[in-house]
Amino acid sequence: TAGLIHTFTCAADGTTARTGELECGQTLYVIELTAPSSGVYKLSDEVKAITLDGTTETFTMAEEPVTGTLTVRKIDSETGSAAVQGGAKIEGISITARYWPVIASSASALAGEPEKTYTWTIPASGTVSETNLPAGSYLITESLGVSEGYLLSDTSEHFVVISASGTEYVTDGGTAAVFENEVIKGRIEVTKTLVNSADEVLDASALAGVRILVVASDGTTVEELTLDAQGRATTGLLPYDTYKLIEVASSVPEPIEPWHVTNGVSEDTPFATVSIDEDGETELASLTDIIRTGSAKLSKKSSDEQASSLSSIYADMTGATYGLYATETDAAADASRIHTFVCNADGTTDETEQLVVGTYFVRELTAPASGAYLLSDQVVKVDIIEGANTFEVTEEPVTGTFGITKAFADEGYRGEATLEGAVFTVERFPFIALRHRLQP
Repeated sequence: TAGLIHTFTCAADGTTARTGELECGQTLYVIELTAPSSGVYKLSDEVKAITLDGTTETFTMAEEPVTGTLTVRKIDSETGSAAVQGGAKIEGISITARYWPVIASSASALAGEPEKTYTWTIPASGTVSETNLPAGSYLITESLGVSEGYLLSDTSEHFVVISASGTEYVTDGGTAAVFENEVIKGRIEVTKTLVNSADEVLDASALAGVRILVVASDGTTVEELTLDAQGRATTGLLPYDTYKLIEVASSVPEPIEPWHVTNGVSEDTPFATVSIDEDGETELASLTDIIRTGSAKLSKKSSDEQASSLSSIYADMTGATYGLYATETDAAADASRIHTFVCNADGTTDETEQLVVGTYFVRELTAPASGAYLLSDQVVKVDIIEGANTFEVTEEPVTGTFGITKAFADEGYRGEATLEGAVFTVERFPFIALRHRLQP
């Protein structure tokens, strides 16, 4: 300030009072001593030369306005960064910055409506920076916008000042306005039912120990469930995402149809999909294992229709019984019998309950009560498929031959008597009698 001749002090509109009379012909130099007290202009380093020529001089000094950069960060409250959980997305969240053209000491000092409102959208990086913003005071808040999987849990206002001293994040004292948000979480409750081909619900205890992988949308297995004796299991808290449920171990009899979820997934899909969505509630996954089953019954017939046509005794199959077994060894030993078929007179039997499709073995236990058939020692292999199955078994009819010898009652002299030409009548009765003298 050496050689200072005059000090100009600016009014609000930037004008100053005039100097007194100065000597003509001399050159004066004007520099800025202090920037405006508003703090919204930089202190200029311009030196302006003025040569007095006897007229009244009016000159203009340019002032560079202060601008700054605002940075806003969006982070997951658990990861502490823009790294999201599950299928949640940080991008799309809207940030609102309200602007007052004053350098305030606190948010409470801001009065009236903001002069301007800025809106920015958070990108996938979680950080947005806006440059060349005017000096003044800002209140920054967030709203969810189109972001997926996050709760609007951070409702704070960040007070930020841009002034000649730089950008000051007054609220948190850091270098950015940071918003933490909580990801939406929920549980998946799996209930699995076991049914057969007849849509009959079976005992769920067979499902105990079945393991199901819970796989996130990025292919990561986040949990492995083990079903209890009721066919149920529940996950822990899982972040917003769509999950696959993949069965990796089953105690259910094979073969089975791929199990499926009831909410629109087809039966031929080898996995179910369940989503933890915006409500964050427990999602129910109803799964079904369908065991292919069928029923069986027998139809017993004579193995020799021509022979059995000789008498009505062969028509009655009452009393014949057969056993059904899982293995040929069991059938031979009559062990672990699954079902006993009892023949009606016409050779038909009752029907089994639903059995898992596959190969079984049949063996006769008792022949028909009529005594007209031989007890078979044959073990018959049968394949039960889905639906109703009728298997034909044959029985060997009992047949025989007999001869007649005619003799004289008197062993003495016979003279010329002969037995040649004697005629006998044979009468057949359709039952097995224990003594003779039967009435036809």
